[in-house]
Amino acid sequence: MDKNVVIGLPVVYKISDLYCEESIDLYTEERFLPKILVQIGFFRSNSEVRKNRPDLVVELNELDFIDIRVGKKRLCLTVGNPITNEDETKRLNEMIKIHEEGVKWKIQPSYK
Repeated sequence: MDKNVVIGLPVVYKISDLYCEESIDLYTEERFLPKILVQIGFFRSNSEVRKNRPDLVVELNELDFIDIRVGKKRLCLTVGNPITNEDETKRLNEMIKIHEEGVKWKIQPSYK
């Protein structure tokens, strides 16, 4: 089971460049990784993350693209800048709309 999560406002305008034909399961401003893992259903609680995977108890404050495996599950995280104003919220909504339309119509990469 693969899950894709976007945190904040990604630096890349076209999210579909990162997640070609894949849907994004969660857009969030939460930066504490255990809370995200609970939200997407990989763990039942923050304390379960602390007990079983202490290496995942981190705050995601740096721009990054992270790939995490939890058992057979895979999580792809795109960490962007914090959203600080209404213009950035509008920009994120535009990015989401463009990505969802691309996934809906199954845009194929040009190199195929």
